[in-house]
Amino acid sequence: MVNNRVREVFVARIKGLMAQYEESKAIDHGPTVGAMREGYLRRFIRELMPPKFAPVSGFIADMKNNTSPQLDMIFLDRSELPTVALLDDIEIVPFEIALLTAEVKSTLRTQDLEQTRTQRDAILSMESDFMLSSPYSTRKRIDGRNKVGMMLLAFECEVAEERLEQWVREMHDPAGVCILSGDKGPLSIFDEVITQTPREITTLRASDSNDPEPVLAFVGAMYRSLYYLQLFNSTATDQELQRTWDSHALWLWECYLSEHHVKHVSKFRQGDSH
Repeated sequence: MVNNRVREVFVARIKGLMAQYEESKAIDHGPTVGAMREGYLRRFIRELMPPKFAPVSGFIADMKNNTSPQLDMIFLDRSELPTVALLDDIEIVPFEIALLTAEVKSTLRTQDLEQTRTQRDAILSMESDFMLSSPYSTRKRIDGRNKVGMMLLAFECEVAEERLEQWVREMHDPAGVCILSGDKGPLSIFDEVITQTPREITTLRASDSNDPEPVLAFVGAMYRSLYYLQLFNSTATDQELQRTWDSHALWLWECYLSEHHVKHVSKFRQGDSH
């Protein structure tokens, strides 16, 4: 059983989030309740992810005039290119530095899955460009397309679990769904980023309504996805990318949080991940 101070703090924050969710039930104005709950979720995720990837709301755009629909949260690599601020925390994010998007909902419905498809298709239509320091360099992603992951978070859900699993598989890049207050407690479905080939998707169901493990594992999966996407979307050559991937040590922060990730990493180290 994972037991450390970091996990204790995160479990306490999940309890605080669910207390806010319960408090919101005292409001009988639907749009206000929805806005409150979505605000709770944004703040919760923002506080748990590394500050270097601090998310903004707004749009992803490329230099060929392709622009995404408005996105709730865009996690990005600020070390490469600047963003363009429009209003408060609403910004235009260059496609080259977009890593992962997250949509937050009070209640997740089928039409929300369709909305994310529109967002995904817009992002998939985008292209990046770069200049080689040497005409003889070998570069990756000759088609100019980066990976941009997509996550969904909601308190409640009206979509069947099987449909959520299908959505994750359809997203192609690292993707995941987290439902914090399902009929049987929290539920999470996400890509295992450490084991990329063949693609491995995990579904975690709570043992009871107070079990934080699915939420903690989902947060850990988001963390690993961000670092993976930062590396994949870098301007490193194929050879540099592979060398970094093979040799770079991974700080296993997700193992502070989740028993699932501890077991998965152990399995991967033993060479049994496939």
